[in-house]
Amino acid sequence: MSAQIRISNINFLLVLILSFFSLKSHGQASCKNAADYTTVCIGTNQTFAASTTGVNASTTNPGNNYGCLRSSPNPAWFYFKASSNGSLKINQSNSANRDVDGALWGPFDSLADMTASCNAFGVPLACDYASASTFSFNITAQKDKYYALLVANYSGRATNITLSDGGSTATTDCSPDIVVEKKVNNTTPEENDTVNWTVSVENKGVTNATNVKLTDLLPAGVSYVSHTVNGTYVPSSGLWTIGSLSVGQVKTLNIVSTVDSGTQGKSIINQVKDVLLDQVESNSFPDNLTATINVETNFADLSIKKTIGKAIVKKGDQVVFTLLLKNNGPRIASNIKVKDVLPSGLTYNPSGSIIPAGTTYNQITGIWDLLTTTLAVGGSIELKIAVKVINTGAIITNASEVINLSETDPDSVPNNGN
Repeated sequence: MSAQIRISNINFLLVLILSFFSLKSHGQASCKNAADYTTVCIGTNQTFAASTTGVNASTTNPGNNYGCLRSSPNPAWFYFKASSNGSLKINQSNSANRDVDGALWGPFDSLADMTASCNAFGVPLACDYASASTFSFNITAQKDKYYALLVANYSGRATNITLSDGGSTATTDCSPDIVVEKKVNNTTPEENDTVNWTVSVENKGVTNATNVKLTDLLPAGVSYVSHTVNGTYVPSSGLWTIGSLSVGQVKTLNIVSTVDSGTQGKSIINQVKDVLLDQVESNSFPDNLTATINVETNFADLSIKKTIGKAIVKKGDQVVFTLLLKNNGPRIASNIKVKDVLPSGLTYNPSGSIIPAGTTYNQITGIWDLLTTTLAVGGSIELKIAVKVINTGAIITNASEVINLSETDPDSVPNNGN
């Protein structure tokens, strides 16, 4: 029987010697991280390039009992799951006859149990620290249990390592394992913002998967714009047809959407569902099937405090109206326009008026335009409009109103006459 191994970033680059696994070299990693393990499987002989870089495994995870390994340079982590009871015999050789060492721990109830136990691994079930270029492990495997394998290239020099089956009676789980990762590029967008959702699928098992598909339908609150995909994607149903996924292969789906109006303050969850394939998955590695956005509240609460220099006047008097515009937050206010049309009985006096720099006031339309001037949270700006009284014997009322604002004012509607 034989096996396949695929190396992930691993804290210990111990050259794995399960002669029946297929590997793909990665960098340094930790036995506490599931993503840093490579799955191995009894199958045909597998050959891989030994790592020549990496901190000692005992440095990264010092709490483990490394048994005979007095050092563990250039390490790599692997795991396998026994699918039957019996002996498991692993032979290691390498093309340049370099010194490669290894250690094997177990049994564990799951991959999660194994990563949780890292930094407290006990005495290895098998261990090799000899200066020879080959080694063999022979353990008694238990059905449905997980085992961790550390392989270290003690020589630190380039070589190709071959793992082969030494005549095992036990078998290991050689199923594909489709690992789904869902992400979003902006978790706190505003209404009308563009949001990109990305789904990646990777086969972290040890056999190829066929007819892979899943459903990723955009939820209410966001609207589809476009997508890019490996395979085919139907936006109306959310069906992503992936097809075949070989060992170690990754395919992605990227969906561009916009955040709908009326979603301020809401949480919108996008979830992947119905991951299907022809084979039975091992499901050893965890999936991340959901991504959530929390639509920010785009509120800018503006208030106008209006005062008059004197309330009782006679014809010919000059009066100054003061408008104090304040932003009470919680967001910066922009594109602000205030309307203050002078009523009959008053004429505008430009010489006595004070218009803030960067703003304009039109005495005919009554528009005070802040142009590119923004108001920070808690910030304020003041306009003084000087007028001359030309009528007497009447009550003159002067009103002001915010008529334009990019943000939402929570307690008023711009330009509604109130």
